[in-house]
Amino acid sequence: MAARPAETGAAAADDTPPTTTAAAAERYVGPGGVNRARITVTAADEAGGSGVDRIEWLQPSDADVRFRPYTGALDLPATGTLYVRTVDREGNADPAYYGVDLGS
Repeated sequence: MAARPAETGAAAADDTPPTTTAAAAERYVGPGGVNRARITVTAADEAGGSGVDRIEWLQPSDADVRFRPYTGALDLPATGTLYVRTVDREGNADPAYYGVDLGS
């Protein structure tokens, strides 16, 4: 039985998680005097990686604590911490969630 030839030009397996960055782009006082924060999130996968599949966010102070899909800037009450994570097309996720203190 002949040895299998080495693959050339094939994409390497992507086992590196993407990186996530989040920041409060704006803080303001909303209706009723409630402090609010507008949050933007960006994500990137390494060069040659599988690419970003999705960004998810979670605010533990919500009554319904679960990750939700990020589809654009978030406008949230400026209390507690917002957690975001990114998952690439191979299923690699941030090893530690990126936290943004909304009250600062």
